[in-house]
Amino acid sequence: MDIKTLKLYLNLCQTLHFGRSSEIMHVSPSTLSRSISRLELELNVKLFERDNRSVKITSAGEQTKIVILEMVEQWTTLQHKLDNQYSNLKGQLNIYCSVTASYSIMLDLLTRFRTLYPNIEVNLQTGDAALALDKLNESQADIAVAPKPDKFDSNLSFTHITTTPLVFIRPTMESQVRKLSLQQQIDWQELPLIMSQKGLAKERLQKWYEHKTIKPKVYAKVAGHEAIVSMVGLGLGVGVVPAIVLEHSPMKEKIEIFNAEPKLKDYEVGLCCLKRKQSDPLIQAFLSTCDP
Repeated sequence: MDIKTLKLYLNLCQTLHFGRSSEIMHVSPSTLSRSISRLELELNVKLFERDNRSVKITSAGEQTKIVILEMVEQWTTLQHKLDNQYSNLKGQLNIYCSVTASYSIMLDLLTRFRTLYPNIEVNLQTGDAALALDKLNESQADIAVAPKPDKFDSNLSFTHITTTPLVFIRPTMESQVRKLSLQQQIDWQELPLIMSQKGLAKERLQKWYEHKTIKPKVYAKVAGHEAIVSMVGLGLGVGVVPAIVLEHSPMKEKIEIFNAEPKLKDYEVGLCCLKRKQSDPLIQAFLSTCDP
């Protein structure tokens, strides 16, 4: 059992596809298959159920994944510590954030970081902010830009970056949605709503409607705050997004903020990582760039 085999195994756990993992890990499908078979032989268990159509991880495979993940993380941390002691800090850091965060928050941080640590390669992945913590827990990211949840996981570390209001938005174009939202007493049960599929904004919005004992008229559920802004700008409904998303949106001229009581709690945005990985010198180096 070697560290490369363990990394191949973890990648296959993520993709559940031999061909895709082979491409990502730069090995042939036969090499990957032999590595997994050898690992199964050494452990004397079946890690995957596989046929010509699908790959499924077994119960034993899930248990093995937890142990191997910790082993690989400890090995990587050791490598980084030794690099830090005996040479310039180097390695790869995987960071996840939303599209908006990539230029509103990460631009300055990455500029400072690259100046201080030119030998560290940064792999920046963008997507729905609601998936940020999942990316950490699934070890698909070392650091994620994310809003601080109302119920914060004790296994996570959070470094504050900024606070932004969570606001209701409506279209500026003449439309039925705008007309309904301009009424002195808004009929929230008739006002079409564009909402997130998951995440903190959705949770707070649902509680807001529950507080009013109203069932929302959901026009669409979308992934990402940027998609909400776009659909609201087209006059399809109202929505709730962090103000920072609206400030940096190319659609902001088609949108306006409107008052809705009670106000939603502000978003606290920061850098998240798993506490067990905090000792990694690469992660420590990046978090230090947030210091004033």
